Amino acid sequence: MSGENEKKGPLDGIRVMEVSMAWAGPAAGALLGDMGAEVINIEKPDQNRNFMPGRFEDLQKVRGGLFEAVSRNKKSVSINLNKDKGKDLAHRLAAKCDVFTINIRQKALEKQKLDYPTLAEINPRIVYSRVSGMGPEGPYADRRISDFITQGFSSMMHVIGERESELPQPPLTGILDQTTGTFAAQSIVTALFVRERTGKGQEVHTSILGTAMWMMYMQLYTYLTENRLMDRHSKTATYSTMRNYYKCADGQWIIFGSTPPEWEKFCKAFGQEQLLQDERFSNFRRAIQNSKAAIAIFTPIFATRPRDEWLKIAWENDLVAAPVQPLPEAVADEQVQVNEYVYKFEDPQYGKLSYPGFFSHFSETPVHTHRPSTGVGFNTDEILRDVLGLGQPEIEALRADGVI
Repeated sequence: MSGENEKKGPLDGIRVMEVSMAWAGPAAGALLGDMGAEVINIEKPDQNRNFMPGRFEDLQKVRGGLFEAVSRNKKSVSINLNKDKGKDLAHRLAAKCDVFTINIRQKALEKQKLDYPTLAEINPRIVYSRVSGMGPEGPYADRRISDFITQGFSSMMHVIGERESELPQPPLTGILDQTTGTFAAQSIVTALFVRERTGKGQEVHTSILGTAMWMMYMQLYTYLTENRLMDRHSKTATYSTMRNYYKCADGQWIIFGSTPPEWEKFCKAFGQEQLLQDERFSNFRRAIQNSKAAIAIFTPIFATRPRDEWLKIAWENDLVAAPVQPLPEAVADEQVQVNEYVYKFEDPQYGKLSYPGFFSHFSETPVHTHRPSTGVGFNTDEILRDVLGLGQPEIEALRADGVI
């Protein structure tokens, strides 16, 4: 977008300190960095980033591992938090930061003296964000958890997929981790807003389980208020012919999301006006009651022509429809590209890079990935010198002691 390089992000001037691993915690810091915050990522001197799916041939040359993606926009500082001098450095950095984010378990927090009471005493204005698996209270509060198993624990695996399948269906890989990081970032920004009003920081806690339950709002609300479970989708017996997907002559799929009152328009658009003379389908209420029969009629009809021909007809008649696109097709789509939902930028070291783009647009404070991740400890000397005011002899002494 023109001129955005001259504009500052909405969180310009906010300094974030992060101690985290995997995805849900680091995703929050990466988003804050997208919004212009300075993010200082504290990593062990021997930090291994090769524990997530991706390409691991040489992460200093091949920017392919997922951990590299979630480390975007961040400055890496290597500190051994198991040493007293390392803890002291962390506390001194926290005193200079607006936000502290962490996603390690409570016992480790207390051992490394990175719990909220400790840091709040050092810096009362700090916004302390903790990401956990199962929430701050309860019998499982400190249990090891992951995105994948939380999909099972929360019932998410039971509310998605086709009705005819008895198998639990896992959603997208990492969807809870990514959304938890997004919710954590939103909570941090809210706490910063409160601090502007009150002058006080606070602790905010976001969990993967809480995210999963929130994402199932419609299913959960239906159960709580009506004591019933929403049905999984059924391609052959869904309540509406127009809320379904169909395979076309070229092997591609088309999906519809039109509302039931548009039944007459739907039939006419696809040359099936005669169905309106059939008592079973004479209005949308009858069509709903007999949706299985209607779907059986339309399924072979859509198989007679290529997907794009059906799409053209649907859009000309203002029906809610879209192609079911494979990922490469979606990425290449003009709609995705022009809105920068895939963001491209030029990095001085690594050349042309592409990242998933930010989900919102700001007219005056543009948000996007600013730079790729650095190597572990790449910014250690810079941060200790510029933020804490340490001289080079002090830095070298810390390095000789194995603190950094």
